[in-house]
Amino acid sequence: ESIAGCLGEAASANPDCLPRLIRAVELYQDHFLSGFSLKDAPEFDEWAFFQVEGLRRDLAQALEALMRHYLEGEARAALPFARRWLSLDTLNEAAHRGLMLAYEGAGQHAAALRQYEECARLLQEELGASPSAETASLYEQIKHGGVNKEERTAPPPSPVARLQAAPLA
Repeated sequence: ESIAGCLGEAASANPDCLPRLIRAVELYQDHFLSGFSLKDAPEFDEWAFFQVEGLRRDLAQALEALMRHYLEGEARAALPFARRWLSLDTLNEAAHRGLMLAYEGAGQHAAALRQYEECARLLQEELGASPSAETASLYEQIKHGGVNKEERTAPPPSPVARLQAAPLA
C-alpha cells in the first residue's frame, strides 16, 4: 500500500495514515539495493541512486509526519521518530528543532538544550555556520521557561514540506 497520500499535510487529515506511516517506517530497514551494483552499468547506478534518494525522502517525510502527530499529545512517543529523522541528515535543522520540541514535550528539558548545542556544534564543524534564527529562538524559548503546547505541536515545516506546499509557477 502506498503512503504517498499520507505525506505532508495529508497525514494529519486522514486517520488511516498513522498506521500506514508507522508500518512504512518499520519496513524501511536499509536503503534500496544497499551494497548492490552492476559492473560496467553506470545507467543502472544512476537509476538506483535516484530510487534511493526518492525512498529516503519519503522516509524523512513519514518520520516528520509521525513526529508532528505525536508532538500533539504524546511527546515521548515522538522521540524515536524525531531521532530517526535526524539520523538521515544530521545537518537538517528542522529535524534538530523537532527533536528539541520532542525532548521538551517529554519533560527532558536538559536534553532539549543539549540537542541545540549538538546542532550548533555540527553546523559549525561541517559548514562553518551557526544555527538559523528560528533554531536559536527555539533554544532561547526552551532555555527561558519552555515551550507551550501550541508552539510544540506546530513546528515550522521542513524545507521539503515548504516546497511541496508551494504552487508551481
